[in-house]
Amino acid sequence: LWILLPLLVLATLFFYPLALIVKQAFTDDQGLFSAAALQQVFESRRFVSALLNTLQIALLATLGCLVLGTLLSLLLVFTPFPGSRLIARVIDTFIAMPTFLITLAFTFIYGSAGLLNGTLMTAFGFTLPPVDFLYSIWGVILAEITVFTPLVMRPLMAALSQ
Repeated sequence: LWILLPLLVLATLFFYPLALIVKQAFTDDQGLFSAAALQQVFESRRFVSALLNTLQIALLATLGCLVLGTLLSLLLVFTPFPGSRLIARVIDTFIAMPTFLITLAFTFIYGSAGLLNGTLMTAFGFTLPPVDFLYSIWGVILAEITVFTPLVMRPLMAALSQ
């Protein structure tokens, strides 16, 4: 009986708007059932391009996380060195850190006026930032690898240390 109120709130705030979206997606201008709008979306070049970009980012970020996480886990578990326990604790900190802070850190480091570009522009007299990947697909992939690699490492390190 106690679950009725949370279900009512969930139905009101989530399922009702979702049902309206689905209804609108499957009706035409006259209010009749039609999948023409969905067909138009799936035939759109923008939709296909966005879908391919999303798949590319997801696959490359996943591959990067798996490779980097596995290598770092093997290094930290099987090659004890001074500071390896500290590095393992820092990895836990990354897991607890909100992702917007990593985005902010990337902007401060790799942005057009960030630490890296500012240093290179001052040192070599560049007029434009020489490192310009932050707002590309590769910047998104690098940010996702930074955020999600600790989530690969933590269980892998636990399994390897047994």
